[in-house]
Amino acid sequence: MKLNKVFAAILALGLLCSTFLGFQRFQVESEYKNYEVDFYYEELEKLAQQEGKTTLEYLRLLKDTGIHNMFIREETLQIMKQSPNYVVDTKMDGYDMIIESPDAKLIQRIYKGYSEVARSDREVILEDENTVRVKGKSYEMITAPVATLGSYGQRSMTTQVWEGSTLETVGLGYDSVAIERAKMNGYGVILAPIYNSDFQDPEKSVQRYFDTVDSYELSPSHVYFLGSKVLGFDAVKTKSEESVERAMTALAKGLEDRDIALAFIESSSQGGYLDSEGMAKLAKQVEYEATGSYLTWDFIQSKYDYKIPYHHNGEEITNIFFRGITTRNIRTIILKPFVADNRFVSDPAAYKNVLDNLASRLRVHHIQPGPLKTMRYLDPSPYYKIFIGAGILAAGLIILDNLFSLSKRLMYILLMLGVLGTAAVYVKIAALASLATKVYALLGAIVMPTLALFVLASILKQKYSEKDSLGLGKSMLASMGAVLVLFAISMGGAAFAIAMLAHSRFLLGLDAFSGVKFAQMIPMLLAPVIYVAYNGYKRGYKTKEIGLKLEDVKKFLGDSMKLWQVALLGTAAMLMLIFMMRSGNTSGEPALAEVLLRNGLEFVFPARPRTKAIFVGIPALMLLLYHAYRKRYEFAAWVLMFVGSIALVNVVNTYSHMKAPIYLSTYRTLAELLIGFLVGIALILLEEIIRKIASQMILKKRG
Repeated sequence: MKLNKVFAAILALGLLCSTFLGFQRFQVESEYKNYEVDFYYEELEKLAQQEGKTTLEYLRLLKDTGIHNMFIREETLQIMKQSPNYVVDTKMDGYDMIIESPDAKLIQRIYKGYSEVARSDREVILEDENTVRVKGKSYEMITAPVATLGSYGQRSMTTQVWEGSTLETVGLGYDSVAIERAKMNGYGVILAPIYNSDFQDPEKSVQRYFDTVDSYELSPSHVYFLGSKVLGFDAVKTKSEESVERAMTALAKGLEDRDIALAFIESSSQGGYLDSEGMAKLAKQVEYEATGSYLTWDFIQSKYDYKIPYHHNGEEITNIFFRGITTRNIRTIILKPFVADNRFVSDPAAYKNVLDNLASRLRVHHIQPGPLKTMRYLDPSPYYKIFIGAGILAAGLIILDNLFSLSKRLMYILLMLGVLGTAAVYVKIAALASLATKVYALLGAIVMPTLALFVLASILKQKYSEKDSLGLGKSMLASMGAVLVLFAISMGGAAFAIAMLAHSRFLLGLDAFSGVKFAQMIPMLLAPVIYVAYNGYKRGYKTKEIGLKLEDVKKFLGDSMKLWQVALLGTAAMLMLIFMMRSGNTSGEPALAEVLLRNGLEFVFPARPRTKAIFVGIPALMLLLYHAYRKRYEFAAWVLMFVGSIALVNVVNTYSHMKAPIYLSTYRTLAELLIGFLVGIALILLEEIIRKIASQMILKKRG
């Protein structure tokens, strides 16, 4: 492999700076070790009703199960209408919403809830002790046809039109009874404001939240913002723009003064957080005093009995919570009642068992239940990124030089232009810095596994060119040693990605590194190209020339392909497709055997090794190198090199999930190497046994 010493030195400097920033991130992550469990209060009421008990009784029953807080949503008219605790109805009079209830106290409460946060241009009228009128706007009107169910189950849409208003989603304050009950039983109280920016005054709404916190002497460690917008935020440019800015400033200051963190609820697909307008702006204002939260979605509630062996008593729910906390920086859980046989699981011991098992498994990671402590703010100096960018550019130019044999002068010019451009972006053009950071993280994730493939091709060329071969034991040891070297080189890509994205917004998942799949695909596609660059197309290992040649392209285009070659290429394409489909969180439910294997590995190792690495990538690399040291099966080398590239890109992929802490990714990589080596050794021994049996059969046939 051609390696320019100047470029190698610049690459080493970039890796050194990356290691330093990686250590900073590791220190920040090491302090982020507590989590809290919040129980959804409204769901608790449903559980109590199912069992014929009061909510107060169930609050006492759940006290020692590991639940820290009660999650209490701000009430809206929509919530009240769905609750059996209230008798209230609405109807439309033009664009106005009429609210009626036989409960005069409830009407007074609703009137107060609307009027104390209404914008100055909105009107709320108490028409009598049982009626409130809220003056509406045309854009708040909702109309929809009514669905009916006939006597024989037939469904149809009628000409009758249901009418309603978005005014039903205005926040009306909090249930004082719920707050007092939670406090009385020793729970913390986590309030979740709901905000309708069309009707509510931003400053009044923010003030009401803090007045509630202070008047009830609450000490919430975090807050959830439900609905489509953060409390007090409005992206629409209106006359109240200054009021919105004042409200957001007051909200940020109030949260900081009371040490209340933002809690972002993860989406059901685990692909990010639920989108609330203004959340990113608020997070920046409070310097990312925030945490990720996991809601027990409906489909998760039903996994109490997962219908597979050893997963009948909430084990899978424990697994889900465990993965969220360890791999995605989740630090608050919103717990809902578990469901089995279409009924809520009522036994408090079931909840205690799940949460105790969770706490027990997390002790290995030194993570413990409450009180919540947010991650320290991390924002590395842009000057480090200039040196890291130079290192990534140097690695890219080394790759191009090995592919196309560039002149030194051209390489130096390209490097200088790249470094100057990088410096200009980070020092002078701040608007482009965020984009540059992501681009360099992507390039860093690509270049180092690609360099590892060049080193691999160089080893193959050297070993297949030598006359002597090694024995069984030495070949296995040599192949494992070579795999470790290749992994170490690929780890450079992980170091680059970690360093470039070492900011709190990435660690919390508020900004995403979206090029993970692309970064895996490019080195894999380059693997056969690199193989040809070192050995030519049908030139053989003994050729001394390195780099892609025009004659190789001509030979390839003019050559005829055999059926087995077409089948091999099809298999490789299918393998690539499966590999990409199985990456991420959208690949669907795994098979029963795979679930049991995954969960079993999670109990054995601090981080579950990926099956594609331990059963495909690493064994393929071992077989490839073993064959090279034994001077066998040269025709299959490029295929095994392609398959083995899975292991090298997987190293970077593991560290490219920014919410997963560095220590966990390191555990996962070490576990993959251990099991991958064992599988590789087993395959090598199996191959040798088959060869020996085949040899004996041939001798017998001849004799």
